[in-house]
Amino acid sequence: MNDINDMMIDFVDLALPSGTKWAIDYLKDEEGNILYLSYNEAAKLNIPTKEQFYELTDNCRIIQDKFTDENRGCSFLGTNGDYVHYHEDYYIEAGKKMRAFFPESWLKDDEEDCSEKMVAHFFEESYISHEYMGSKYPVILVRIPK
Repeated sequence: MNDINDMMIDFVDLALPSGTKWAIDYLKDEEGNILYLSYNEAAKLNIPTKEQFYELTDNCRIIQDKFTDENRGCSFLGTNGDYVHYHEDYYIEAGKKMRAFFPESWLKDDEEDCSEKMVAHFFEESYISHEYMGSKYPVILVRIPK
């Protein structure tokens, strides 16, 4: 994988109080394929914290896609009218691709548990769960204002 800092990633300003900007899509490789990373791989990147996730869900209007077998995503609409849309995809557990039922991504987790880390579940009733850190999830990045 090339250096993530060299990859072109678009972010959107949702007028959040902290000024944090969210990536408009999952992290992808040069061919446009979603990258699936373990927690240790994702934690080296600018993945969101629990606080940033709650800031997003507390300050944006959440718009759930019509929930069908083919479509399970949601948008987060900022007070400035800009938005991000995340769609459901897959995650990898024990080497097997598993279908997610809504968008999911790792969150930065500095707690001491060595086997499970936080995963954000993005949909109308967004929440955080703790998942095996060896599983691989798509990654959403954030940009923190300087």
